[in-house]
Amino acid sequence: ITLLYAPNNTIKNNLIYDGLPGDMGICINHESDNNVIMNNTISGVPRGIYLGVCDDNLIFNNNLTLNGKAIEIALSNDNIIAKNNLLFNDVGIFFHENDNNNNSFYNNKLINNTNKALHISSFANENIFYENIFENTGNQGIFIDLNANDNLFYNNTFKSNNIHVIDFSSQSKWNNSEIGNYWDNYTGLDYDDDGIGDIPYIINASLPVQDFLPIWDDGDDSTPPILNVIKPSSSQFLGIKTPMYELDSKSLYIDEIWYNLNGTTMNQTITSLSGFFNSGQWSSFNSGVIEVHFYANDSLGNIGYVNVTIEKDNNLPIVVIHEPIVGQRFSGLPKYNISIIEENSFNIWYTLDNGVNNYTITEVEGTISQEAWNHIPEGTLSIEFYVSDVGGNIGYDSVEIIKEQPLIHGYNILLIFPMLLLSILGVVLLKNKKKKLKMCPQN
Repeated sequence: ITLLYAPNNTIKNNLIYDGLPGDMGICINHESDNNVIMNNTISGVPRGIYLGVCDDNLIFNNNLTLNGKAIEIALSNDNIIAKNNLLFNDVGIFFHENDNNNNSFYNNKLINNTNKALHISSFANENIFYENIFENTGNQGIFIDLNANDNLFYNNTFKSNNIHVIDFSSQSKWNNSEIGNYWDNYTGLDYDDDGIGDIPYIINASLPVQDFLPIWDDGDDSTPPILNVIKPSSSQFLGIKTPMYELDSKSLYIDEIWYNLNGTTMNQTITSLSGFFNSGQWSSFNSGVIEVHFYANDSLGNIGYVNVTIEKDNNLPIVVIHEPIVGQRFSGLPKYNISIIEENSFNIWYTLDNGVNNYTITEVEGTISQEAWNHIPEGTLSIEFYVSDVGGNIGYDSVEIIKEQPLIHGYNILLIFPMLLLSILGVVLLKNKKKKLKMCPQN
């Protein structure tokens, strides 16, 4: 069926099947304006309904299945396409060429189309799409070319498409001032139960393409906030020093967070997901197992919690220095010998300069580092040995010794050499004296 330069007609209640390549089921072309195409069934045709260079037409309540392109629009404006069923086509609605503007699409079902449900080409601008269903499309529910601007989508449903939308235009609008669209893969929440998701739906992360008012209903909000404990870890040993806590939560609407230790009624409210435990409360606990209970609530009164079991150790490691002893003098490297009383020792180190330089060791017997010894001037010094345990407790012992100037072997040789030289000269002189005595005549 073709209308050419034919306005103000109605085409309805036709059955059109199995067209040849290049055929069109219904063609409305060249200034065929103000026509009504309704209640037609078209199947197996390369192009089901074609609108070309015509305006103000109504395409209403038609069934188009198994076609190449169910509805194709070219150079046409101000048309209405409503309540059509576009099923099992290659493409549901295809905008061809430029200047397809101000068309309205609503209450259409675009389901089980193999390639695209809707393809909007460049320079198709200011079209409106609302209350349509885009479902189970093989490739993209909607594909929008670059330079297709200011097209508006709201209150549409996107379900089970391979990809809901590919939008190369940064000018598309995916919600009006009141509502956006339903996306079956939306991951946000509707915390206030107003039917709108609380965070935008991201359509294209690389462009500012978002639905800011996605339709979403997650039911009664009775799910409590969820907390995860990063620090301290389960079964961790902690010492006298007040430890840190660190929490993580994906819950958006936490009202308050608090904790207690071993179920005491002394709850500690915290305002950050990381910080230090209350030092006074921590110091009041003896060595042993401590159960930490973290809680979070929301403004609806839902309370979530998580527990972690830790162990506190109030006992400092004990270090005993056996060697060197107090006041011992050294011109060379001192040896050391220490004992450690600690089941969970973690690090051992010593210092000769009050901690300016620390030297880690792994054995309780050994020799002081040459590097450490060289840095210390002659005189009295303190050697301090430290041990830390896995809980961070530190024990130490110290001993004062005396560093002396080492012997300089070259200097000793210089002292000995003149003495040897004098001895040799003395022997030579003595021999010469004896010779002179032998040569003297006797009286």
